[in-house]
Amino acid sequence: MENKVDVVSQIFKSHDNFSDVELKIAQFISENPRLVAISSISKLSKMIGVSTASVSRFAKVLGLENIRELKFHLAQSFNSVEMPVVDQRLATSGYNLIYESLSTILLNNVTTLSGSHITIFSNFIEEAETIYIFGSDAITRHCAEDAKFRLTLLGNVVLTADSPELMRAYSNNFRPNDLVISLDISQQPEQLIEVTAKAKQVGCRAAAITSQLSDLTNLSDMVLAINTQDINGKFKSNALRHLLLTYIDAIELELLSRQATI
Repeated sequence: MENKVDVVSQIFKSHDNFSDVELKIAQFISENPRLVAISSISKLSKMIGVSTASVSRFAKVLGLENIRELKFHLAQSFNSVEMPVVDQRLATSGYNLIYESLSTILLNNVTTLSGSHITIFSNFIEEAETIYIFGSDAITRHCAEDAKFRLTLLGNVVLTADSPELMRAYSNNFRPNDLVISLDISQQPEQLIEVTAKAKQVGCRAAAITSQLSDLTNLSDMVLAINTQDINGKFKSNALRHLLLTYIDAIELELLSRQATI
């Protein structure tokens, strides 16, 4: 699997030769490449509505050894983002620096994102009666509201807060079947640590999307860690906001895929 294969391009080239079942698989892969890259073959077959054998045969039709190789090349395509050709005058401009900051943090984190962690995180959400999403600054507040909107559309009861006073007020209503999610881009989020500790005391599950150096990693039942190394300080906040939203995207995709199979 050393040679890079553009799976989507291969699908377009072979489109006219596909059977009805293959067309169904091809359409799903073309529309949901990221979801395909992180899903098991059994989950894919359920989402598409075909047998696992059909999914395996489709990979061979594209000239690949198996579905694992197909997923590998899809993931590889996300990990090899190339800088666009730009005018030399823009090479050191703000536009280019912003792009570099975004691409660096996304590649450093998304390429190591564990599918099993997304699965567990999603399990917590599905099993919770009430979901509390807490942020500690403007960036995480924005991301918390975005997550609330998406999860509410999926049928969850979600509350958000970014002030210590409101977090403490909510913590008085924690119940064992609730889930507390902390969004954090610092390493010492005192108010989030306090409310997470309270959640654990009453038997709530706690999850976090936070810096790998944060004390929240030791308190939470599930953590999607953020690596903030090699990030341009000037554009770090914007890049981290996009990273948090990318993680939320991955969780939403997992939850949507489950609902599609019901």
